[in-house]
Order: sequence, then structure tokens, then C-alpha cells
Amino acid sequence: MLNHLVSKYLHQTQELFGNTLYLQNKGSDVNFYEFGDINSDIIFIKNFLSNKDEQMVFNNILKALNLSQDQVFIIDCINSNIKSDKKLQSLINKLNSKIIITLGLDISQFLLNTTENLDSLRKKNNFFKEAKVIPTYSIQDITNNSNLKRHAWNDLKIIL
Repeated sequence: MLNHLVSKYLHQTQELFGNTLYLQNKGSDVNFYEFGDINSDIIFIKNFLSNKDEQMVFNNILKALNLSQDQVFIIDCINSNIKSDKKLQSLINKLNSKIIITLGLDISQFLLNTTENLDSLRKKNNFFKEAKVIPTYSIQDITNNSNLKRHAWNDLKIIL
């Protein structure tokens, strides 16, 4: 519940004060925030979105999938050091979702415990425990290279 409130606060602050949000994380081991429905069948694991355009792209993806942020569980990674984050590993191990969508190479490699490139992972049937894992491009990749939008959509539309 606290993470949900912090996440909402961060998104509201971003809307009020612009695209750049500086987080000071001294003395804290928080590398991710979680929000949404923890019992959802669908989980998104992504990097924290640092600007309104990226947030809009993510919201448009959810809308195209006929989903809202309240219907899915979202894990926002705020630290690039996720591969060694024991709390994140523990959280993901506790979840009983049917589909996990990983947005970006580092997150996909972390969850699937591999060093394979994203294009190889996208072509495979990936599973974490009983959940189907759908690795695709990060929101940042999609906003920086519009050619990736179609590929990401093809990855994601299988959950419809």
C-alpha cells in the first residue's frame, strides 16, 4: 500500500513539475515501486518512466490491450542494479500471475536468468514458474525508435 501511494505521489509530482524528476535514495535500499492489483493475472515489469511522453506511451499500450493500471500489477524499477535485487526477486517469486511482460533487455534477462539478447528472447516461449513471460522493448526504446512500436505491439497483442 505504501509503495502504491509513493508511486502515485511520484507520478503526480511529475505531472506538476515536468519531465525530470530527481530522486535521492541515500541510505535506502528501495530499487523498485509496485502498484496496481497484486492479484492480477498480468504483471508489467519496466523501468521507471521519467517523462510524460513515456508515461503516455505506456498508458496507450494498456488502453490498446483494454487494460487499466488498476487491473494489472506494475513493478517500476528505479535502479539499474536490479539483477542483484533480492527483494525484487522475492516479490516476483511470490506472485501467481499467468502473464509477465518484461519491458527492456535488462529486466528480461534478470527475470529469465539469461544473457541472451532481446531479439532472441522475443522469439522464444519463455516461462517463469507457471507464468508466460513476454519480453519486449522498453518504453524508452519505443519512444526513441518508432520502428520498434510495431514489433512491441506484435509481442503484446497475444494477451488479448
